[in-house]
Amino acid sequence: MTASGTQSVVDTKPSASDFLTTQFPAFDWHQSIANPFEKESNRDEEFQKELSDILLELMLEFHAWSSSRPIHERDITAMAFEKEMEIILETENEQEKARRRLNEFVDRIKMALVALTGL
Repeated sequence: MTASGTQSVVDTKPSASDFLTTQFPAFDWHQSIANPFEKESNRDEEFQKELSDILLELMLEFHAWSSSRPIHERDITAMAFEKEMEIILETENEQEKARRRLNEFVDRIKMALVALTGL
């Protein structure tokens, strides 16, 4: 306090000369710019590698599937044809049996007629 009863204002601001002579810390560009950029680049590289691995695996699985698909379809079609051929062969065998039975029946009728007529 001063004699007049007022308090003196203490200047808390640094003076212009102090401000000009104060040395500021150097800008750490490596920490602020280079390191984050390197981290992001590394992350991008890891992502690209993972993506490449996933795509390669997908391509291999798709190739395996597409290669085996015609074989599977061929096998199914072959089984269907084999079943159809078995049905046709069975039908032919039944027709052959029916033809033989009919011939035997006709032969018996002829023999019966011969026996009845005495020819």
